[in-house]
Amino acid sequence: MSGKNKERIWQFGQCVLPQDCQGIIDVHFKPEKAAEAKIGSLTDQSLNPYRKSRLCWIPERESITLVMFTHGLIANFKGNWGFDIETSEQAQLGEYIDGGHYDWHVDEEFFNKEKGKHRKVSVVMQLSDPSTYEGGDLLLGYAQKTPASRERGSIVAFPSELMHKVTPVTKGIRYSATLWLNGPLMT
Repeated sequence: MSGKNKERIWQFGQCVLPQDCQGIIDVHFKPEKAAEAKIGSLTDQSLNPYRKSRLCWIPERESITLVMFTHGLIANFKGNWGFDIETSEQAQLGEYIDGGHYDWHVDEEFFNKEKGKHRKVSVVMQLSDPSTYEGGDLLLGYAQKTPASRERGSIVAFPSELMHKVTPVTKGIRYSATLWLNGPLMT
């Protein structure tokens, strides 16, 4: 298993086969159950033009969650980030259609402080075939904006405090799965 470290970003090539990526979408993205993405804390969420996408949730015991969790742990160890990881949240399956996007943000600030935890590592898996959509790039970093791989089945892991965004989709549909690894509050 190889990883590429650039500015605290670990990118792993195809970790899941294309047909399995499609299976994840088919099994877990149910349009009738999809919710418009909201931003905020556990207790105060709202719709916002800052983010336009629809979400479904992947059950915690699914094998894809274990694959993503493992890659988050590998990145934390090999990147020497030193985060104390205890658990993860339920994985999120996002759908970005024409105009769908998520502006610059960090994941660490948004959730779990109410539960006495911080998000430490964010893990994103590319589920869509990159030839089926345009735009929708995941960009990471501060001064130098590093694009995540668009290879189907690839994973990128990074500290949840790192700024990132999804550029607007201009054609087609982009699907991705996101998992957050949590640990004790940082002081």
